[in-house]
Amino acid sequence: MAFTFNVETAIDAIATLETAIATPTPGVTNAYTYGANPIEITDPTALPAVVHINRGPFTPAGGDRPAQLSYGLFELGYDIESQLLITETIPDGYPADESNSNKWWLEIAKVFMTDTNEASLISSTSANDYMCLFLEQPSFSVRQWPPPPAAPMHWYWSLKYTHRFTFEDG
Repeated sequence: MAFTFNVETAIDAIATLETAIATPTPGVTNAYTYGANPIEITDPTALPAVVHINRGPFTPAGGDRPAQLSYGLFELGYDIESQLLITETIPDGYPADESNSNKWWLEIAKVFMTDTNEASLISSTSANDYMCLFLEQPSFSVRQWPPPPAAPMHWYWSLKYTHRFTFEDG
């Protein structure tokens, strides 16, 4: 098999597109590249920021042998999750924090659900297909960063979306 997917290239390409998002103001301030997620964010001027989490490879379901499309031809996938940390939640910031943060999902969709950017991500990663998915319900929520068990924990209004790359090879 000659799967050529490179996770570093994929995350760096995703971060480039995210950094270009300018609205709502001030736009994405930081989209962290491969291996560069912060341990914690203490400076509010670093927000909005996007961290990336590798969810790893998966075999698409279906058939007697998952991932096998036909004899000698297989399909594999790889998921990368983006968490847009919009603003740190503070008790007196609600409901303004929520209403301002909720504007982001449409801007993310406009960037990652266009033919041009999908083709760019497919080309840069040698994938056969790319999809931007809002899998977790709710995608828009208050989330912690860094992930447990790190301390201290900060909570952010956040939007979570998944970049799914699929490949065929035999």
